[in-house]
Amino acid sequence: MGATEAEKEKTGKRYRIELSRASIFLWSTGLFVLLAWIFTLGVLAGRGLLPGVVETLTEVKAQIAKLQQMINKRDRSEIEEIRALQKDPKFAFFDELSAKKGEAEKPSGTPGGKPATPVVKQEPVVPPSPAVKYAVQVASLETEAKATNMVNRLTRKGYPAYFYKVFVKGREYFRVRCGTFKTEAEAAKINKRLAEEEKLIGFVQKVESN
Repeated sequence: MGATEAEKEKTGKRYRIELSRASIFLWSTGLFVLLAWIFTLGVLAGRGLLPGVVETLTEVKAQIAKLQQMINKRDRSEIEEIRALQKDPKFAFFDELSAKKGEAEKPSGTPGGKPATPVVKQEPVVPPSPAVKYAVQVASLETEAKATNMVNRLTRKGYPAYFYKVFVKGREYFRVRCGTFKTEAEAAKINKRLAEEEKLIGFVQKVESN
């Protein structure tokens, strides 16, 4: 039990660089005093008031260079420690988990996050071809009354008779027909029957029916 808790503590260990306000104030104050001292020495040296000021300035510069090297070494060592922790296989799992989470959050579809619109292929609409049927034209009469009488007479005898109006060279006619029939043979049979029984000489004609 104790070994497991110790491993968890090692796994959860993180390195952070924290500077308190007091330490920042002390470092700032020390740097300010050092710069003021260098400025004062420079002014005095320029006026020739300090003997051996060149050697002093050289020593000061050397001390500043050493201080900068120490700070740089400390920063580099801390950066290297952080990089070493990132390369640690114990923490690689968190990097893989973050990468997978980012891939899962990517929106699917077209670029820009817009959903893909399905393309529906529309087939061309072909109008149905009209069915060809047949009828027997019996007569073409000049008045509607004559056409009505003939249609009534044929209908009473069981013929599918009707009439319709047409204009030929500006004149009005009423044509009487029987039908329609699916085949030309059926229409020819009715035409023959009309000729024998009703003494009406007609002819078979193609008609279009939707």
